[in-house]
Amino acid sequence: MIGYQNHKMLNDDVEMIDSRDEEEIIQATREDKTMFVHLYRRYVKDVYRYAFSRVNNPQEAEDITSQTFLSALQSFDQFRGDGCFGAYLIGITRRLIARSFRHKENGWLEEINQLEISKSQSEEQITQKLNLDQVIGELASIPEKRAEAIRLHYFAGLQVKEVAKVMRKSEMAIRMLVHRGIIDLQKRLLDGNKR
Repeated sequence: MIGYQNHKMLNDDVEMIDSRDEEEIIQATREDKTMFVHLYRRYVKDVYRYAFSRVNNPQEAEDITSQTFLSALQSFDQFRGDGCFGAYLIGITRRLIARSFRHKENGWLEEINQLEISKSQSEEQITQKLNLDQVIGELASIPEKRAEAIRLHYFAGLQVKEVAKVMRKSEMAIRMLVHRGIIDLQKRLLDGNKR
């Protein structure tokens, strides 16, 4: 029982720290690198979703996510703090993907093989996975800047102003890229469903 109470108290402390202002966590991490875990917890899902939206491969997305956080930790003292740490992480992720990006055709058969269907998955989960794969696949068919703006905003969870900073464009330009990209995706997805 004592162990459980200590564990619960530790978890409560972690939740308190995770809910802190990002600047406080960054400052604490500058003083004690073990505090980096709180930044990891805050951003790991966003980084993974973005990486997955780019590579469409769970294992590769996990590797890129790990490399992103390792690189961020190793170069943490170089983070100037003039923007959101999440945008900084996505910038690292983009560079890692650019370095390792391989042009390969992802045929439907390969996607089916990658889709791990367990008995516990419902039809709805399978349909959602297929729809997500379809959207990610169609992102490759729209103009790259539009696709990248969509990935950064929707998959990485960045705000428009953060996407603008990462892509070095104005906020209005990002809004337009996202809007036009969504229209492109809708057209392609509707055309694909009619076949």
